[in-house]
Amino acid sequence: NLILEKGVEIDILQLPLNINCFLDASEFIKKGCQVYARSIFLQGIYFQDNYSIFNSNTIKNIINQKKILSEMAQINNMHLGQFLFTNAIYNSRKLGYKGIVIGSSNIKRIKSYLSNHKKLIKEISLHEFGYDLVDKFLADPRKWKL
Repeated sequence: NLILEKGVEIDILQLPLNINCFLDASEFIKKGCQVYARSIFLQGIYFQDNYSIFNSNTIKNIINQKKILSEMAQINNMHLGQFLFTNAIYNSRKLGYKGIVIGSSNIKRIKSYLSNHKKLIKEISLHEFGYDLVDKFLADPRKWKL
């Protein structure tokens, strides 16, 4: 909002897009800004088991999120990474984003995301699983003590 209030012209903007952070960039897009999604894998947090930098409540939320997202991936016949990537493509297009910025230490993994991203995701509400999964602390990795 501050950028819009100050009238700063921006050509390209990266915004986080994941289960904890779903930002509306429509005002930027209307002004011709190209918006790209990032942090779709939440800094890889779902692919590790060491959560020692987080408090017990956040760890509980990570484990719940990972469990539910893995179940959703399984329903869609995907592994978790493929599901998160495909879901990010779906949501970024729905929001009018230009594309997605991804990072991985494994080129084979990136190729698997790209080769499988055209699979359709079944529309499943997270609330069908009985969880409110959003964790505001996880939404902002700058707050994490790394």
